[in-house]
Parts: sequence; structure tokens; C-alpha cells
Amino acid sequence: MRHVWAVSRLFILSLNVALTFLVWAVIHTLLWPWPGIRRAWRRTVWRAWARSVARIFGMSIRVEGSPPSPPFCLVANHLSYMDAIVIMACSPGVMVGKVEVASMPLIGWMARQGGTLFINRSLNRDVTRVGALVTAELDKGEGLIFFPESTTTDGRQILPFRAGLLAHPAATGMPVHAAAIRYEAKGYDASSVICWGDDTPLWEHVYRLFGVRAFRATVRFGRHPVADSDRKQLAARLRDEVASLYFGNGSTHPL
Repeated sequence: MRHVWAVSRLFILSLNVALTFLVWAVIHTLLWPWPGIRRAWRRTVWRAWARSVARIFGMSIRVEGSPPSPPFCLVANHLSYMDAIVIMACSPGVMVGKVEVASMPLIGWMARQGGTLFINRSLNRDVTRVGALVTAELDKGEGLIFFPESTTTDGRQILPFRAGLLAHPAATGMPVHAAAIRYEAKGYDASSVICWGDDTPLWEHVYRLFGVRAFRATVRFGRHPVADSDRKQLAARLRDEVASLYFGNGSTHPL
């Protein structure tokens, strides 16, 4: 039965991506002369797409707290390739992702169309380049979303946050919002089936997840954003805030 679910969902996801491509290509081209309207359209399209992908995967999303409105800078813990879907379904913005994502079949294309900024963390100078792009997007009124752990984990801990991309918020005094993501799947170990914290090949992990009939993602947004003029202190404080949100308790609201 798991294989039937997996194959069926893969087929439906392929149709979903094809339809999204057609709608995106046509409307995005028509709105090219109006960048402000195009940005608002992009947020609408990718929120709708993220919610549709969540349904295809059998993922329900529960929201705790209030997602920020653009412009904003938002950080969260990193557990899976599904994290971007969860965040975009709640509060769409421009993602900052690892350069390796750009070359992934399907995922890379969708990330590029969604305006993702790709960073090569093995090159120190690339943090400066992407930092300038982050500043430009915020100046346009966009929301910026990234995962400062810089790698996915199995959800048993929150890793230290890297401070490089927090240079702009620290320099300008811009408050940074925090969120924590958690997954649950009845009858499954979420740390291995949903979280992607080991060396399992991507498509093998995706196929395994397709076989899970239903699971839940909970995203908890902090009540108050964090500000600090020192980017390293800001990173440490945000890490503590995300850890508190992740391991704490709160009221829930279904999306």
C-alpha cells in the first residue's frame, strides 16, 4: 500500500508542477512591466503552490502564533526539504538556500522560480554577495527566510546559528523573527521518515515520505522579534529563541 501511495503522489505532484509552471510563466510574463504587482503575485502563487504540495504529501500544517508580514527577516530550525513548504504556506517570502539545491531536479527549478537566493557557504566571499542581495530584497519590501543552522538535522537538537546572513539586520537594527518547525507522523519515527538528518539519497527519502499516508507539521512563530547590533550575538539569541519555541508549549491553530 505504501508503494501505491508513493507512486500516486509522485504522479500528482508532476501534474501539479506542470500546471504551476504554465500559470507562472504566463502571468509572470504579462506582469513584467509592473514589478510591485509581480512581487505580490509571486507571493500569492507560491503560497498556494506550497499549500497544494503539502496536501499532495499528506501533510497538515498547524500554526502557532502569528506569521510576520513583509518586509521581514525570518529564521527557523532546519529539519527537512519540507521546511520551505511549511514556511511558504504560512508566510511566503524569498528563501536563502544552499547552492546545491539549485542543481536538484524539480526542487531546484521550483526554488529558482520562487526567487530563492543561492549561497555557496564554502566560499566566504559568497556570504558578502548574498548579503547584498538580501539587503536589496528587503528594500523592495520582500520577506527573507533562511535556516541559519545551514544543514538539516534529525530534530533532537538545535545547532548553533551561523551569523553571516544576519549582517544586514544587525547593522540596520532590523528585528528578526523566529519560528520553530516540528513534524509528527502516527506510527512512524519522524526523525528519520520526515527529517532528513542522515546521508540517505534525496529521492530515496522523498519516495519513503510519499509512502506515509499522513503527517503533521507544526510551525510556531515567536511573539516578539529579536534585535541586536552584533550579528554573532543576534545569531546566539535567535538560536535560543528558536530552541525555546521548539521545545516549549503553546496554543495551536490549524492552517
